[in-house]
Amino acid sequence: LILAISSSLIAISLVGFADDAWTIRGRQKLAAQVLIGLFLCFSGLQIHEVTLFSFKIQLGWMAIPVTLLWLAGTSNALNLIDGSDGLCSTVGII
Repeated sequence: LILAISSSLIAISLVGFADDAWTIRGRQKLAAQVLIGLFLCFSGLQIHEVTLFSFKIQLGWMAIPVTLLWLAGTSNALNLIDGSDGLCSTVGII
């Protein structure tokens, strides 16, 4: 799992660098994020349950879509605040 996470980290970083250098279309970036997310999901990284106000919700077959949505959503959220100097790295560290 550590190897899958490390290689996915490098891959998503390369997608971000390519976006900054050549301005990739949103569809292409999203497709790359989904492919990297699928690789992570099939490597064993999945969100199986969500806890809301001390209620545990078992996701079952929705584990892969929720994990993909979470990974792509957080990646795009950080990309949206990338315009401010230092803000993206600070939020990413937190």
